Order: sequence, then C-alpha cells, then structure tokens
Amino acid sequence: MITPLKKTYLQVFLIIGILFFLLINFNQNARLDDDYIGEQVFWLLKDGKVHSNLIGEFGNIGIDEYQTVFHKLLIYSGYFVTKIFGWSLFTLHLNGLLYSLLFIGVFFYYIKKKYQVKWNDAMILLPLSVLFLTNEFQEFVSSFRPEIMQMTIGFISFIFLEKFINTKKNLPFLLSAIFAGLAFLTHLNGVVYIGAATIYLFFFKKEYIRAVIYGLISSAVFSLYFADILIYADIPYFLNQFSNDPSLGHSNFYWYSPITKLIGEHERYYSEGFWLVFTVPLTLFIILTFKRLKKQNPFLLTYTFLAMILFGLYAYTKTTKYILLFYPMLLLLFGESFKILQSDVKWKQKFSSIFVLICLVSSVGFMVQLTVSNIYKSKDWEAYGEKVESIIGSGNKVLSNGNLIFEQIKTQEKIANINQFSFFREVKGMPKYNFKELIENTMDRDYEYIILDNEFKKAFDVQESDLKETDDYSVVHVEDDLIILKYKR
Repeated sequence: MITPLKKTYLQVFLIIGILFFLLINFNQNARLDDDYIGEQVFWLLKDGKVHSNLIGEFGNIGIDEYQTVFHKLLIYSGYFVTKIFGWSLFTLHLNGLLYSLLFIGVFFYYIKKKYQVKWNDAMILLPLSVLFLTNEFQEFVSSFRPEIMQMTIGFISFIFLEKFINTKKNLPFLLSAIFAGLAFLTHLNGVVYIGAATIYLFFFKKEYIRAVIYGLISSAVFSLYFADILIYADIPYFLNQFSNDPSLGHSNFYWYSPITKLIGEHERYYSEGFWLVFTVPLTLFIILTFKRLKKQNPFLLTYTFLAMILFGLYAYTKTTKYILLFYPMLLLLFGESFKILQSDVKWKQKFSSIFVLICLVSSVGFMVQLTVSNIYKSKDWEAYGEKVESIIGSGNKVLSNGNLIFEQIKTQEKIANINQFSFFREVKGMPKYNFKELIENTMDRDYEYIILDNEFKKAFDVQESDLKETDDYSVVHVEDDLIILKYKR
C-alpha cells in the first residue's frame, strides 16, 4: 500500500494547489466571457430582462432588445449574488467561487463516506490534488462562466442517482432528476446528465418506467428555460436567435456527423497540456484495473463512459473545458484505479507512482504558466475606464474591448464589443476585418468613438499610418494600450 512518505508527497501537492487557488482568485482580472455574460446580469438587474449592447447588432437578430439564448440558471444565480453585493467584476466571480467551495465540500464528503477513508488517504488526497492543479478548474472558478456551477450540480445529480440505485428509494431518484434538469438549465450541455441517467436506468438496470419518469422530471425542470421567453417573446423568436447565436460555431451537419464527432473525441482528451498528462495515466490505469473497477464500482464506470460517449456525439467543438462535465467522475476513477494498483504487484505500484508523480509535477508547471499569464494580462478595467472617461466624457456610444463595461456601463450611453468584428466573425466562418474594413463597416452605425487597447490593435493590424486624421475619423488620443478615434459624421 502507499507509504506515509508518498502520502506526504500528495499532501504537499495539495497544499501547492490550494495556494494556486488563493493566488489566482486574488488576482481579479477580467477573464473569458466575463464581459459578454456579465453584461446580461447587468441588464437583468436594470431592465428586468436580458439583452446585450455588446454584441446586440451582430446578425441583426434582436439581441439588443431581448436575448432568449443564455445560460439561464447561471445568469439568475449571478443576479441574486449581485443583487445582494452589487454588480462588479468581483461579485460576478464570487458566483464561481461559491460553487467551487460547494463542490469541494460535496466531493470531499462523498469520497470520505463512500470509501470509508480518512482525510489523509490517497483516495482523497490524489483526486483533490489533481483538481486543484487543473488549469480549467482554477480558471473558471474565478470567471463568470457556467462550467463550475454545472459540474457541481451535475455531480450532485450523479450522487443521488447512485444512492437510488443502491437503496431503491424515491427521494434520491427525484432529487437526481431535478438536479440533472438544473444542470441542463445551467448550460445546454447539461443534457448529457439526463441522457446518461436515462440510458443507464433503461438498458443497464431494466428500470424502463423509471427511465421515462426520470426524463420527464428533468425535462419539466428544464422547461423553466422558456419561462421568460414566453413573457417577452415567443418560440419562433427564440428559434431564430438560437440558430443564429453569435457564440455558436458555424458547421455543416450531415446524418453521419455524430459518428465523425465521436471518432474525433480523442482530440479533446489527448491533445494538449494538463489534459494530456492526466488522461494518459488515467487511461492506462483504467486498462490495468478494468476488471476490478467493473466489479467494485460498475455504476461509476458505466455512467462516466455513457456521459462521455453521448457528449462526443453532439459536441460542436473539441474545447477541453467541457471535460469538466464529467471531471468529478474521472477523478474518482483516477483515485480508485491508483489505489488498486498500489495494492498490486511491485511493478504496478512503481508504474502508477511514477505516472502520478509525472502528472502532478507537470500540473504544477502548467499552473505556474497559467498564473504568470493571468498576472501578465491583468488590467484594472475600472481604472482604464475612468481614464477613457476623463478623455471623452460620459454618455457616449463607444466601440471597444467589451471589458470596458467594468464600470463604464454605468456612465456611457452604449458600449459595443469590437470583438463582434473579429472573433465572432471567425466563429461564424467569416473572415475577420482588418482596420480599414472595420472603419468601412462601422461608419454607418451610431458609434461615436473607437477605443483600441493593445489586444485589438494587434487583432485589426493597426499601423502607425492609420493613426492620422482621415475623412472618416479624427485621432483623439494615442498612447500605449489606449488609442481613441472619433468618427466624423
């Protein structure tokens, strides 16, 4: 079995991971989609419904008037947090932090109770160490996105489903179905929890009626998604926005697309950074311990594989952040298979120890890289916005980096995200604009100013020759990381 020294190693890595957790959450810079999703909370607070000025004009589908497609439970959760503590970047991030703490508590309690182990057992230390050294986990804890919230709710659904299977009691069955529906309500990818549960109940437990009831309960919970749509719009309006949503990638669908998507799923797990050093040993461990795992925890093994296969059939991108959907279960498989190998013959003990050590040491390196990157990219957007306001005043219609909404959304009449002419065009399979095309395609809109930071100066390939007055715009301000141009009308 694992020696006290090796336990000490795991404890050290866990402490390092917790330190990264504190450091990354202390650095409150704007992260992926904080502006785009955070703005939805602001308008819900102010106007009582979700809409967007940032990308409202993209596709001309009415997002600036009322937005039907958004992460419903996340937005309403953010609404209640910001209603209490005020709307700011910090309070938006507080949502992810609270759900991460809930997940850690539930995860710890579940392992301790299920495996009957003490806090310093490898079955607890290894999964928690890897969790705290996971880039995506750390990144999304301190950002306003649905991944951590959905992972937490989905795992709770998994726990209750397992309890039902073991006890046949109605309450855990009901709670599992409710939480699966809530996970779906958090992000549409959450349908995977409903699918995995119903298929497991129907085909593996022969609970045909239960499977149907589970799907109906989960669907009833998810139907809350359409509550505000029926108040402010209608289903055709929703379908139009859903099919043309700016954040959904452009792709052609054929009858065989699910199969080709599934065949390509290895790209999600074995292609980059941390996930490569985690999934390779996990795969090897599962292969070496498959018979034991199947015998002692068939539900965990089957449910996890079902969820991964179902997701692979419909996922429209290969981004690694969606591994978090089933990450708690993968961590349990990692810990359980490692424990089995540690009680096996010597070569398997050494083999598993070496791979775990490689995984943890490499993960520390990736976490250092993430932390340095966050610090390097860190920008005080409130101070940046105040500087912009000191130059152009308030009450303007501005085209800029979306993060200018922190806190300028309260002082400027309108802030539109310049990214809709760059990244969002690429998402939709259209070429992004260069600087000349940007000016040509925004002249007839109601923007008064273009504000370019270094990110978008690079994205639009702005040259020194562009920073001279033309018939279309005048140059108001030029310095590093802040270029302000004013349209001529």
